[in-house]
Amino acid sequence: MTALNRAASQMLAPPTAPLLPPKVDTATTGTGVDISAYEGLGIITLLTGAAAGAGIMYVQIEDSADNSSFAAVAAFGPTGNGRTANTSGSNQALSYALDLDGCRQYVRAVSVLVSGTSLILGVGLSAPKKVSG
Repeated sequence: MTALNRAASQMLAPPTAPLLPPKVDTATTGTGVDISAYEGLGIITLLTGAAAGAGIMYVQIEDSADNSSFAAVAAFGPTGNGRTANTSGSNQALSYALDLDGCRQYVRAVSVLVSGTSLILGVGLSAPKKVSG
């Protein structure tokens, strides 16, 4: 397969998995998602909305070799190895790259409310499937 065909197939990859399904959230630890069928750069998307006024949510991506013992993915976020999402009564969509080749077999999202009473939060992963050749 040529490099151009491989790049095109990766660009057309559908959404892979919800890491945290959308819901009113104050703190959640998601379940592990097996990423062994994916490679390259994945996109983590944070979707937020205000449930009870303004607030700030901290989201961390963790990985694991056995879907049991997880650790923070240091490459996801500039400070504290995470990302923050905030809202002041309006919706917000943020997308960040995640190098799947640098992650172990399972990834999950962990959210913690930093300020406010609650936010509506969803975290998703879109990633290119592995291509042989």
